[in-house]
Amino acid sequence: MRKKLCKNLIVPEEIEMINKIRWSVVCLVMHEDRILIGKMKKDSPKKLAGKQHLPGGDVKEEDYLVVENSPFENLFFNMIEQAVKRIIEQTVGLSVKLDDLPQVNNRTKIQEGEIVCIFWCPCKLTEGSSDELIIGPESDLEEAEWINLKRDVVLNRIDRQAFSKMPQSVISFLMSKSI
Repeated sequence: MRKKLCKNLIVPEEIEMINKIRWSVVCLVMHEDRILIGKMKKDSPKKLAGKQHLPGGDVKEEDYLVVENSPFENLFFNMIEQAVKRIIEQTVGLSVKLDDLPQVNNRTKIQEGEIVCIFWCPCKLTEGSSDELIIGPESDLEEAEWINLKRDVVLNRIDRQAFSKMPQSVISFLMSKSI
């Protein structure tokens, strides 16, 4: 059973709703004319094992706890932003911030008794931070790289299964950046 999240907020109806949903983020990290992609470890139990994709992961309790004093109207944005920062820091050692509002994937699904809600999050490096990629010890990536969208063909670099799950707006954005 999942641990109850946001237990210190005063709005019990919203808490119950939040606890029935598994929130996940996919990070579209841009720097200059490059995008960050990672290759999942081959022995990973995840569907994209051994394949290249955009990095991401689940929102965890620590992401809620960091923002529990936020006004309720900012809670979801702050929670998603905190998850993005944590995931990218842990997986590739970068310091990022959201560059635009996260988009909810239109393919929300039920998986293992939970509603899975995926946010597509455009991000950029925080000012003055390095673009050096350092794969963390807890990362599920075996490699990560920046691909130059003007030289690389996005469709050939990101696994087709991962690409097919992207919202049309993300695909259109990526295609508009590549030649």
